Amino acid sequence: MLTVSAVQAGFDESRTHIEQLLQQGKKVAILVIDMQLAYEGRGSLHNLSSVLGEQVKLLNYFVKNDQVIYVDVNIEEYGTSLNALIQSIYMKKGTRLMLKAHQDAFEGVNLARGQKLDQAFKGKLEDFLKSQDVTDVVPLGCFDSSCVLDTAKGAIESGFDVSVDRDMNIKYNAITDIGADNQPTEEAIEDVELEWQSALTKYPKLKVVSKASEPCEKQ
Repeated sequence: MLTVSAVQAGFDESRTHIEQLLQQGKKVAILVIDMQLAYEGRGSLHNLSSVLGEQVKLLNYFVKNDQVIYVDVNIEEYGTSLNALIQSIYMKKGTRLMLKAHQDAFEGVNLARGQKLDQAFKGKLEDFLKSQDVTDVVPLGCFDSSCVLDTAKGAIESGFDVSVDRDMNIKYNAITDIGADNQPTEEAIEDVELEWQSALTKYPKLKVVSKASEPCEKQ
């Protein structure tokens, strides 16, 4: 059986890590992935309040730092990001919107050409980030082992350094992964951790910031 540490990371760990990158002269893109109204409406976002609070603190902290940019990444048909995130994301000058059709935001082009052109960018996420001299990508959002992880893989394959604090993500789908005790099922925990173990083996440059997501132990 796989077990996961209960230690929380979140804002403090992510802030410290990003600040270290900035001290090294790097430029960072925070991608806020699929934290959208449709998921909230379906009750799919497990532990939403705690995760959302950490995300908002992180976005507010770097809002005036020109070496950090934000991209609001959404699934086209799932509505806008959650209201608290909208306020934090778009307080930052230069924030851009991406509507995607794939789990990996680096696959395909931005679909937001016909709407919100002042917020969107044209073409591929990779090209946009490179035009902004971004070196490091920090994806966070929903869900930990699908769209966030797939986007992290896509970023690495596009030549970026990538780090993920998994405590900044919605890890489990409350519709499919949560048991009667309102906790993730053992099967869901194992499936999620195996996805990450596989990714970390294939992509050794993928950095996991979150203490709660260090390699699990088998019992």
